[in-house]
Amino acid sequence: MKCKRIIYPQRLRRIPKQFSWVDHRLVSKGYIQRSSREALALYLFLITVADADGISYYADSTISKLLSWDLSELRISREELKNLGLIAYERPFYQVLDLGGHHITDENAALMIKKAVSDQQENDHTMHENTSKIQLQQERTGKTQSIADILKKIGGVR
Repeated sequence: MKCKRIIYPQRLRRIPKQFSWVDHRLVSKGYIQRSSREALALYLFLITVADADGISYYADSTISKLLSWDLSELRISREELKNLGLIAYERPFYQVLDLGGHHITDENAALMIKKAVSDQQENDHTMHENTSKIQLQQERTGKTQSIADILKKIGGVR
């Protein structure tokens, strides 16, 4: 069993007096309006599986499977939640953060989401280039490899 590590002790999630099943500050502080559906789905998953301190450590592959996503969708949603200050993530630990006293402007939220999407598009482009290079190399050498071998070479599978 993994030893639990709290990433941000100063933002330890506490249940507020008016708490319902989900913290109402998601609505009152505008997080719902600033978040994509995918990020909200990931947030719901994380608050559902987190312990009393907001900590969980599900593997990316497990979360992706449970949410019927590919890994890039998970990465984008995770970055969005991190940028909004809703979660912290240090592989393999997720921490659902307390919402008290933390607020983000619409402008900053839009910039953070745009950056997360841009970073993911750049990663996807690099992966496509690497795949093309490997395929070209295979054609030149006359060797064939399985997709799993190709992904291992470009770092897509760990």
